[in-house]
Amino acid sequence: MTRTQQATAAAPRPPGSPRQRSRRGRWVSLLGASLGASAGVLLLSGCLVLDSIREGVSGTVDSLSGKPVPELPDDLFVVLELDSDADLAELAVELDARVNPTDTTEQNVTAPATRKYEVDTSVPFPLLGARAELTAGEGATFVACRLIVDGTERASNRVEGPGSTVTCEHRFQLGPG
Repeated sequence: MTRTQQATAAAPRPPGSPRQRSRRGRWVSLLGASLGASAGVLLLSGCLVLDSIREGVSGTVDSLSGKPVPELPDDLFVVLELDSDADLAELAVELDARVNPTDTTEQNVTAPATRKYEVDTSVPFPLLGARAELTAGEGATFVACRLIVDGTERASNRVEGPGSTVTCEHRFQLGPG
């Protein structure tokens, strides 16, 4: 190595030298390209997730399982089927609905009978629970009830004996169980 080369190699370069600037520029360019690519991937995956959510909400496909998602019903019905071998002394019905809850009592109900209640579905989780209590009338040897919510039997019960009271009740659980 010549003296000039040794002097040049040993002397520190100022921070703004062309060699350091070009090395720094390459790192900045590389970092910028990496961040840009990462942002692009995140943006694309975010759009895909939003599309999946929109499809899941519209009732087509669950974004996680890929299974069809049923659409929310326009109408939700609670049907109460009452049975006894004599008239009922009393029928008490409670629907814990978020809109227009029902709390009714009827006396001297002819059995067998069916009662149908419509639940407003304009709010999330429109029905939190339903309960019916039937009391057997004079001469009855049994009293029975079935509680059907939106076509699915949720509770049924039968009690034997004069003056018996039977309850059919179902509470909907909103969280993990």
